[in-house]
Amino acid sequence: MKRITDPVHGSIQLTSLESDIVATKAFQRLHNVRQLGLAYYVFPAANYSRFSHSLGACHNASRMIDAIAVNGDSRAKEKAEKYRTDLRLATCDLRLATWSFVA
Repeated sequence: MKRITDPVHGSIQLTSLESDIVATKAFQRLHNVRQLGLAYYVFPAANYSRFSHSLGACHNASRMIDAIAVNGDSRAKEKAEKYRTDLRLATCDLRLATWSFVA
């Protein structure tokens, strides 16, 4: 497990597979893709990247699965754990790197 500190979510834990994906050139390119487009020209502190967004989305997907595991019935809990990795990886926005808002 790898731990990344995020200013919004605090500590985000990544599995070894997720760490390998984050280490790829395609994912690292997301550092340069702005989530909020050209908004930083008007709001200088609006420098949020697709990289940060993807890590936060991955973290929130895990929190949703945890909530299902705590509050759901046994069938929901079983399915949530079965698809945990798939859901977390689906939130890693590599496909948007080529269709970025502002590259």
